[in-house]
Amino acid sequence: MEPVSTMLVAGLTTIATEAMKDGASSLAKTAWGKVKGAIGWTDDPPSVQVKSSLEKALQERPQLTTQLEIIVNDYTQQVRFSQSTSNIVNAGRDIVNIQGEKVNFGSGTRIGGS
Repeated sequence: MEPVSTMLVAGLTTIATEAMKDGASSLAKTAWGKVKGAIGWTDDPPSVQVKSSLEKALQERPQLTTQLEIIVNDYTQQVRFSQSTSNIVNAGRDIVNIQGEKVNFGSGTRIGGS
């Protein structure tokens, strides 16, 4: 397999693995549904055969490469966005948690406390 195809299969395998977990995210489930739809699968392959099944599908239908790359890229961007949003929410919680406490910044600015 070409390096690009190998990387694509790795990305697709990651999506499949995440989607098949108990409590999988809706992002993973949606992306995996798109992958299966593009390939024409109605059921999940056995987890131990996901990688080989994906490789076979790409070898038999190389025209799927671009469509599947788009799905992997979209999923990756959505996961990154979701993680960054989570970090912002957590930072907001930290700010709320320090209310009433004296916070000093290097510029001499003080927030809260006396």
